[in-house]
Amino acid sequence: MTLNWDFMAISSSSKHAVVIFVAVILLSNRANCDDSLHANKGNTCLESERRALIAIKSDMYDPGEWLSSWTGYDCCKWRGVACDNGTGYVTRLDLHYSDEYNPRGESIGAILPNVPPSLPTFNLTSLTMLDLQQYEWNISASMLRWLSHASNLEHLDLSRCWRVSDAEALSIALGSLHNLRKLFLVDTQIAGELSTILKNVSRMLQYLDLRRNFLLSGEISTILSILPHRLEFLALDSNKIYGRIPEMLGNYTSLRHLSMFHTQVTGGIPRTIGKLIHLEYLDLSGNDITGEMPLNVGNLTNLEELNLIETSITGLIPESLGNVISLKYLNLFGNKITGEIPKTLGSLQNMLILDLNGNFLIGQIPITIGKISNLHYLDVSENNLTGEIPKTFGRLCNLRVLCLSSNNINGELTDVLDGLSNCPQGAMLSHLFIADNDLSGIIPSNLGLLAQLEGLDLSSNSLLGNMTEAHFSRLTRLEYLNISFNSLNVIFPNDWHPPFHVDEIDMSSCHLGGHFRAIFQDYTISNPCHDNNLQCATTNMGSYIPKDKILITAKGSTNEYIRILSLVTSIDLSHNNLSGEIPNEMMMLRGLHFLSLSNNHLTGIIPENIAVLTELFSLDLSMNNLTGTIPSNLSALNFLSHLNLSFNNLSGQIPTGNQFLTFNDPSIYAGNKDLCGWPLPKCPSNRAQQGRLHARDNDDAGNGGKLEKVLDYAFIAMGFIIGFWAYWGTMIMKMSIRIALFQMVDRIYDWSYVQLALKFGR
Repeated sequence: MTLNWDFMAISSSSKHAVVIFVAVILLSNRANCDDSLHANKGNTCLESERRALIAIKSDMYDPGEWLSSWTGYDCCKWRGVACDNGTGYVTRLDLHYSDEYNPRGESIGAILPNVPPSLPTFNLTSLTMLDLQQYEWNISASMLRWLSHASNLEHLDLSRCWRVSDAEALSIALGSLHNLRKLFLVDTQIAGELSTILKNVSRMLQYLDLRRNFLLSGEISTILSILPHRLEFLALDSNKIYGRIPEMLGNYTSLRHLSMFHTQVTGGIPRTIGKLIHLEYLDLSGNDITGEMPLNVGNLTNLEELNLIETSITGLIPESLGNVISLKYLNLFGNKITGEIPKTLGSLQNMLILDLNGNFLIGQIPITIGKISNLHYLDVSENNLTGEIPKTFGRLCNLRVLCLSSNNINGELTDVLDGLSNCPQGAMLSHLFIADNDLSGIIPSNLGLLAQLEGLDLSSNSLLGNMTEAHFSRLTRLEYLNISFNSLNVIFPNDWHPPFHVDEIDMSSCHLGGHFRAIFQDYTISNPCHDNNLQCATTNMGSYIPKDKILITAKGSTNEYIRILSLVTSIDLSHNNLSGEIPNEMMMLRGLHFLSLSNNHLTGIIPENIAVLTELFSLDLSMNNLTGTIPSNLSALNFLSHLNLSFNNLSGQIPTGNQFLTFNDPSIYAGNKDLCGWPLPKCPSNRAQQGRLHARDNDDAGNGGKLEKVLDYAFIAMGFIIGFWAYWGTMIMKMSIRIALFQMVDRIYDWSYVQLALKFGR
């Protein structure tokens, strides 16, 4: 059969749909003569189908050359094409255009043939898979109805086809695809009731992925009632699914994947969940799930991932969970779970992630947790746990993240760090967070052997002793360090060069001591960017700047720190014994967001050039001995949202305007008795010079003030006398001047008379 096409330009939104459906039409009308020619050549591809695919390639915009393999006679070997080995018919057509080949999201298509008013009969009886995902094709209602004739189609993917929005036409098409087993409708614009769209869906359906269709809605019990029980995969995440999860869920015994993340389902987890013995993945996170976890959750022995994040689950963690030996990921973060951590969790040797953060757990951490040798991530922070860190944690050589913060854990770090530092292949720990607990004792120097460590937070404990360069000897990857609010002494030798380049350091309330003086210098070296001992930073212009050096004198010794100072964003040296002036060189930290030097013994003035720190969010200089006025150019720091200058010896008027209009809390300036102006009481006078004169008069300090006043009056009188006689004396002594003056007066009089006469004459 020959088709006559009228060529015309069509809108870019429908070009892609035209290409695919025209190609499918061509594929469905095989020419016997072409196919015979093809057979004579000994190829496995029908010639009529090869020509149809060539039409697709010629009309598609292919910037990534995704279709570059579409050459030669055997189309069955082309990328995205699969054929039946016996008949040579095309059975699978994968034309999804991945981001890998379309990095800029460019439109695909060109000037294409116009689709005839009535589409021809669908004859592609061999097509079983059609993947059109990630194109923004305008798949119209007529096209969907035409597609409904693909009687053997088993796999249909219309994900991210944003213009598939006709729910009625889609429902008709789905109701006709009786052999459909897999349906993907992820990230589309389809709106309406799910139960209506899926009411006649194939009873052969096993895989249904409807994630992130924010306009789809429906009650969960109604949706389940129309889906076949043979379903193995069901994903309803991020849709408007509501209602209580029904007991009928237990009828879907073939389910391997069930996810309803961030929907609106409520109520408890039905006890029939224990019947889903093939279930491998369960996610009900982000819903208002109440009640306790069913005890028969232990029956789900094939379960690999259980996510109940930020629901309202209460009660205990079932001990039967220890029977789920396949479990790799257990995420119970942000719930209302009480009781102790079951010892049986130590039996889960395949566990990789255990997250119990943000619950109401009590008791000690079971020593059995330290036996999960494959564990990568452990977070039990923000609970009410007590006791010591189990010594068995020293065996967790594969552990990357350990979070125990915000509990009541006591004891020391010694045993844990001793164990980790002896791991045969070296400890893998990258983040150690044990802040806000009751830890005591010293920080062992073998901390420095944790070569993978990137983040360390031991703040707000009762740790004591010295921290020296040995604690940081191999921490080349350290990016975050917080040891604040302990009783630690930070001591480094004069010639120590830190091996790390952290983004944030907090040593508040540590004993640094000494005279606070910093000197920032640039290294001068002929080729700094190729020296192994230096690192370079790229500026916005693409050039290089060398690393900076800071010399800090503390406790009588000067220590040198080398790092890229331009990348520092936060400095907190509060609650120390630092003295001296705030160094002007600190103003080199142009990217600084947070600066706290409070509770020290700093003197001198606030540097005038502090306004160069244009990205400063927070500035705290309270509890020092700073003097002078508040620099007026501080008002130019548009991002400054927190300011504390209280309890210093600052004086003068508080700057007004711009950012200072937001600092309306008097406590910001409390404890500076000589400060005045809004929001504190007004200054004595707005005219400073007159204020000084009045102060001297009112003080009645002596003859000096009176003499100055008499001289002022004398000068005024002398000025008047000299001016008066200079004018009138000249008039009396000089006749020509006197005559000219009288003539000018006469002319003015005559002109005025004439003007008045004319006015009244009218």
